[in-house]
Amino acid sequence: MSEARGALAEKVLAWRPGAPPLLPRGAGSHPTGTTPGDCETVDLTGLDRVIEHAAEDLTVTLEAGVRVDALRARLADAGQWIPGLVGGPGTVGGALAADRRGVLAGRWGGLRDAVLGLTLLPGSGREIRAGGRVVKNVAGYDLGRLVAGSLGTFGAVVELTLRVEPRPPAALHTWTPGEPADPPAVIAALAAWTPDALTRERHAGVAGWATRFAGPRTRAEAFAARVEELLGPGTRVTPGGIDGEEAGNGIPVFGGALPAFLATWDPGETPGGADLRLDLLRGHVHGSVPATTRAEDLVRLRESLAAGEGHLHLRVPPDHALAPLAWGRTPGAEADLWRAVKTALDPRGVWAAGRLPGGV
Repeated sequence: MSEARGALAEKVLAWRPGAPPLLPRGAGSHPTGTTPGDCETVDLTGLDRVIEHAAEDLTVTLEAGVRVDALRARLADAGQWIPGLVGGPGTVGGALAADRRGVLAGRWGGLRDAVLGLTLLPGSGREIRAGGRVVKNVAGYDLGRLVAGSLGTFGAVVELTLRVEPRPPAALHTWTPGEPADPPAVIAALAAWTPDALTRERHAGVAGWATRFAGPRTRAEAFAARVEELLGPGTRVTPGGIDGEEAGNGIPVFGGALPAFLATWDPGETPGGADLRLDLLRGHVHGSVPATTRAEDLVRLRESLAAGEGHLHLRVPPDHALAPLAWGRTPGAEADLWRAVKTALDPRGVWAAGRLPGGV
């Protein structure tokens, strides 16, 4: 165990009821409007070791404070990548705890889908491990999916083993402004090629369709020709673009709805010209709204998405005017399950609560 991990475990063990709860923090790039104010922040950026990169086995084991950009660069030097890894300057543990998902989530899912093993430091102060360091491993509970999106409520992620992929020899990004006459037919035709992303997007008020594709060069070129055939001669093809991020530079919004609904959804006048990216493969919604967005405009956008049984959440600093609207709906029975998990993993209440929907 590293010195930084040992110090963290000692801090948890020394915590006593009545003291401010602990709030795990990496690079601080995953804000949420539900963060309690009476917490003691615990800096995890010292957990920055890459413990083992088994390039031949397509795995990497690292501490949770490793920066996303640093890990990407290391894997790229070995001709490898993790498609679900997004977050730029943030930490890998923070990306998992916030369940960050980028444009490639339609095919590859999020970072949680690459987790083979995970070590969590719960309220007991004694690390618990699940999974392992090999791809064909099924030992223990799937802590990766439990922790994804938990925002540190159940404990601090201290170590992860992730599955990596060979980096494809060629990649491209296509953009076609406007809308096709028959969206369902276009989706079916392009999905048959197994693209890495197929999205409807709106940037700076301009709407269109985008794709990303990675693979052998000849197949990538054939896919680009098929996109132009289906979406029109206005298609622009750009080499690269496979390390997809979330859309926009304002306050991040994320959510989801059925892909069939998103294919024809008209959000109307988006707040302040919000940027949106609608994943037509799995139904993820990504984007951003300006910091000056009015609450009533955000509610209107959220309600229009809810018409298709969709939802929309915000990642907003806790002192922002939109913070009370961070979560788009009050949780139902799932909140009781979250509370039960919280009680089982953190019975003393060491780690800060109140960050999940419904104040869990």
